[in-house]
Amino acid sequence: MLLVVLMKKIKKLSSVTVKSNKDGKETTIMCSGVFIYIGFLPATEMLEKHNILNDYGYVITDENMKTTVKGLFACGDVRKKGLFQIATAVGDGAIAAISAVKKIDG
Repeated sequence: MLLVVLMKKIKKLSSVTVKSNKDGKETTIMCSGVFIYIGFLPATEMLEKHNILNDYGYVITDENMKTTVKGLFACGDVRKKGLFQIATAVGDGAIAAISAVKKIDG
């Protein structure tokens, strides 16, 4: 794993310096853009008592984003699914919103 220690900019991004967590060695990578990635650790600790998480901490839902807890929906990258991208998270959000409205309206 690498830790970003410096992002250098002269009018626009020109390089990123990263540090290895194994040996502490720093390396500078010349680049003009970056994609910020924060990892695969879902922030779902508050749901542990509901028994709706898989072994990796992701919320288990059906195709309508419903959990087994009455009235509780989950969407985005906290949900167990195959692809973790903004496009799928947005779609999940739309489905969860419609499902919640249907639940409220009866």
